[in-house]
Amino acid sequence: MLAYVFLLFAVAVRFMPHPMAFTPVGAALLFFGARAPRRRLWIPLVLLAASDVVLAWDMYPRTAAGLMTCYDAGLPFFRHAVVGDLLFTTVMFGAPVLFHAIAGWLDKSSDHSAAA
Repeated sequence: MLAYVFLLFAVAVRFMPHPMAFTPVGAALLFFGARAPRRRLWIPLVLLAASDVVLAWDMYPRTAAGLMTCYDAGLPFFRHAVVGDLLFTTVMFGAPVLFHAIAGWLDKSSDHSAAA
């Protein structure tokens, strides 16, 4: 369930203003691939392809020169994308561990109060 939440969050962030490619898209894809069943790997593909069509369908010509222009325009954003991927991957993979630890801590604290 959390994989779907993170995926929908990542798609939604693509439509919001965000600083220079600092988005959770790569991290959400990694988390979805690690946690979701393989037979559902088409879901992120469809969601991200649909959002690509809506966001930027005709920005560059469909030629080799257009592809090189696209790569050249995206190069300044690469560092921010990597930093965003690393940060969001840490948060997304750490969230279930943190939730489990908090649940265990709350379970232990409720056992002590029940005994008193």
